[in-house]
Amino acid sequence: MIEEKKKKIISSIKNILIHPISKVLNGLCFITRAGRDLIDSEHRLRCFFNAAFEGMAITEKGVLIDCNERFVEMFGYSREFLIGTKVVDIVYPDDRELVKKNMEQEHTASYEHRVSHKDGSICYVEVHGQKSQLLGRDVRITVIHDITERKEAEDYKSLSFRQQKEASKMEAIGSFAAGIAHDFNNALSPIIGNCEIMLLNMEETNPLRSKLVKMLAAADTASRLVHRIQSFTSKNGKGGEKLLPMRLGGCITETYEFIRSMTPASINIEMSIDEELGVVNVTDVTIRQVLMNLCKNSAQAMIESEGSIYIRAQNDVVNVSRYGIPVGEYVRLEVEDDGVGMSQEVMDRALNPYFSTTKDRGGTGIGLSVVNGIVANYNGFIQLYSRVGEGTRVVVYIPITDAEPSKIVDCGLSDDVKIGNNQRILLVDDHESVMDAVSQILESLNYRVKAYVSSLEALEELTAHPNDYDVLVTDLTMPDMTGVVLIKEVKKIKPDLKVVLCSGLGSNKQYGTDEVSKADGLYLAKPATRLEYGKVLAEIFEAS
Repeated sequence: MIEEKKKKIISSIKNILIHPISKVLNGLCFITRAGRDLIDSEHRLRCFFNAAFEGMAITEKGVLIDCNERFVEMFGYSREFLIGTKVVDIVYPDDRELVKKNMEQEHTASYEHRVSHKDGSICYVEVHGQKSQLLGRDVRITVIHDITERKEAEDYKSLSFRQQKEASKMEAIGSFAAGIAHDFNNALSPIIGNCEIMLLNMEETNPLRSKLVKMLAAADTASRLVHRIQSFTSKNGKGGEKLLPMRLGGCITETYEFIRSMTPASINIEMSIDEELGVVNVTDVTIRQVLMNLCKNSAQAMIESEGSIYIRAQNDVVNVSRYGIPVGEYVRLEVEDDGVGMSQEVMDRALNPYFSTTKDRGGTGIGLSVVNGIVANYNGFIQLYSRVGEGTRVVVYIPITDAEPSKIVDCGLSDDVKIGNNQRILLVDDHESVMDAVSQILESLNYRVKAYVSSLEALEELTAHPNDYDVLVTDLTMPDMTGVVLIKEVKKIKPDLKVVLCSGLGSNKQYGTDEVSKADGLYLAKPATRLEYGKVLAEIFEAS
């Protein structure tokens, strides 16, 4: 239409040159009308161009020469900046080759790519372009549709599916691991129990004593490995332990001594602890687990088992929120090594329980994910710093809490075992070797013990003599009647009877162990040491 008007204008000019004055005047009038129509037409096209709901761009040899208002709104840049800019300069770097290739080959089918918004975010677009002529120039006109919301919805759906799939996988692994952990803990219980009884009755000068100590340390390490598996397979890696206000100095020092004894002498280990660490809500068992896992990872990262590990603990104040860590006061626990280090790709995945960081160097590869789960249970945070060939530094932030001095618990491996006062205990465990070992431990703590391998026989005994016992100590998984069911039946007979439920499965709702607290009792994880039995029983009798 515009071209037709141009031809008429040219024809009118010719008429002006060769016709009389009257016709000249008529020709001039036509030129004015045609020019006005041409301007109106261009104005209408510009209005349509800018009013389009989709972004529109006109490029020449890959350079933007015009764009509509919607295009400007999409990506946040000013029109002045965009005109004269190469298209690929605002395309997301990884997609530039694709866009450049499609423009050079005059690709006409629609396709998707990413664009870098001025604010640094990424926009997803679907584009459809084709070659055209504009005032005698070869240009490419492209229509751009913003599909960011759709892509984010697809990504969210895909992420939800992957998370659901991982959760199902974890549940299957957890069920399998729980059975193994239960049997393994039952096997460890008599080993630990008998070692402790032998050490208790052995002279300090006996040459076998050091061998028993090493045997007990190895069994304790095996026990912690089982707890690690249980934490790995539980949701969020959280255990069922009750957090208590503690100062970590003593616990870290004693754990350091244990780590030193289990680490090759060729690896140097140094420790630095603030004199007055803040009080934090933790458990001594899990703090030791954190330190042992981190130090074991560091030791496995050493080349030819040579290098240094540095353990530091100090108070820290976060004044400005950084790296997702809120403002507040923390105890900062660090473990640093000069081992092989990690690449950024490995660090990005190191806290994922499905990813192995030290597996190729003889480790289990799940230590960091376990630590992450434990720290999350503290409402704490973990940060990783590492470079290939320069070592790794793991920083754990644990929130400092306000606690009454009388409620602060000492965190340390104390030899001060709580001794009983001849109270009467009914012990039930379907594994005879476990029952024998635990009986000896309880008797060494000055308790009177009557033990049964059958939960039904134990219930008959308590039904016949309800006043002969002060506390019931029972295993969880037993034939005929589980420990939870036994506790419920016992409470019908003697409501005020104290109970301790022991299990190698871990505290969880699946087996009903969470109901023990409702039944006025305590939970104790197998394999338990003499110190732990003494502590939990003393807690029960002190409360009563």
